Amino acid sequence: MKAIIFSFLVIISTFASAQVSNNVYWTTSNVLKANEVIYYNPSSLLTWSDFTGSPKPVGQTVALTASGFGYSVSASSGSNGAEINIAVYCYFSKPKSWVVSSSANAHILSHEQHHFDITYIFAKSFFEQIKKEKLTMANMNSTVSRIYAQCNKQMSALQDEYDSATTHGINKAVQEYWHNKILAMLK
Repeated sequence: MKAIIFSFLVIISTFASAQVSNNVYWTTSNVLKANEVIYYNPSSLLTWSDFTGSPKPVGQTVALTASGFGYSVSASSGSNGAEINIAVYCYFSKPKSWVVSSSANAHILSHEQHHFDITYIFAKSFFEQIKKEKLTMANMNSTVSRIYAQCNKQMSALQDEYDSATTHGINKAVQEYWHNKILAMLK
């Protein structure tokens, strides 16, 4: 019995200390329905036809961008060590995004585009942080989950600050300031 436990511990410790290769990459292939999402592309801007959801105006909100980022993790091991693959994606949900048609203008569309841009900024931050991590089979789930939660929290805070400061895009002078700020953050 002691020999079996010792052998098991040797195998586990060998596996835990084996060479781990981490592969972090962007993807547009995941569980989201392709016809319902737009994946972030810096050279492609949103149009009002992308906002297919039913309007639900509240207060000064005349449009809503439903965007987010996510990831999937897969891992495998073999005689040459372990491999951890993390696919990251940033998306805009067409059916959850909406606009009051009488308010659909270029100024408000630019405001909404920047909500998607902010999502991408934090998706990119998540991506970069994960690439720097020394992931192992033992820590990958907790590490990736922790970084994802942090980036999501920061993203939500900046989305709220952006809407509050610009009064949902109504304050054109402040909106111009945020336009420049977000463009700088995208670089």
